[in-house]
Amino acid sequence: MNSNEGIYVYYPKWMTALVIIGVPLLTVCAIWMSTRFIWEPGLNTSQYVISTLLGIAVLYQLSIGARCLFSLKTTIQIYDSGIELNVNNNKANYLWGDLDISEYAFATTTLLKTRKGQPLAYLSQGVPNLKLLKDGVLNDGFDA
Repeated sequence: MNSNEGIYVYYPKWMTALVIIGVPLLTVCAIWMSTRFIWEPGLNTSQYVISTLLGIAVLYQLSIGARCLFSLKTTIQIYDSGIELNVNNNKANYLWGDLDISEYAFATTTLLKTRKGQPLAYLSQGVPNLKLLKDGVLNDGFDA
């Protein structure tokens, strides 16, 4: 697994900037929506309920999205036999059979983890080659 050839899964620079700017900005918006009844006392019941539920839903998405902040510098190189995970120049190799994934569909985030449950990386939708990585994990590799 030491060849420079391979398929990479990584956060592009534009996505990194969007996450770094978007997560804190949306956190402020979600808190405002959840507590809108305090700042705007003239709300009717439906406005109160909808803004509170919407604020809580966005906070849930952000709690998962914030985990992606820790994976922004993660690069995954895909091989036939498994992956090479590179986090801040610390490289580790994993075979397909040692990997598992969890989907957070509501937050459009995928957790790459070991079968023992150790989290390796949180990956957002739109990350290049994410589908290929998921297929490799779900099928225990690729047929030659």
